[in-house]
Amino acid sequence: MRILSTPKSRRLCLLAFGSLLLAGCGGSKYDTAEVSGTVRMNGKPLSDAALTFQPMGGGMASVGATDKDGRYTLEFYDSGQSGAVVANHRVVIRTHRRSNTEDTSSDVSNPALRDPIPRRYNDASELTMEVPAEGTDSADFDLKSP
Repeated sequence: MRILSTPKSRRLCLLAFGSLLLAGCGGSKYDTAEVSGTVRMNGKPLSDAALTFQPMGGGMASVGATDKDGRYTLEFYDSGQSGAVVANHRVVIRTHRRSNTEDTSSDVSNPALRDPIPRRYNDASELTMEVPAEGTDSADFDLKSP
């Protein structure tokens, strides 16, 4: 059987193969870079915090979680690939104990449910971060709590 015997069939095969290669290489329309850093609360490392970086101009969000030393590394939300979109981001930081069934925001009356991170850093975040094209390992945040 001579499937690739005509010039037209060879071109179609090359076009299909090239499309598969581009799709397999990510094919993202956004530039990305590696991002890591440290989160501190009142000068002390903040462990067990979840970070979300959402590009303000559009693009896929990145997430990270702090370790016992407050260190984190971002990865894309739905792919697990490390990095973030090169752009200005809105940054949200909250603890992992926050759940969908309980209001654990900073201003609830029950101290046992209170998220130690003030609302200005999570639900009503005022934090932003410009992710540079070369990436960064010093995307650090020093949060202040009353």
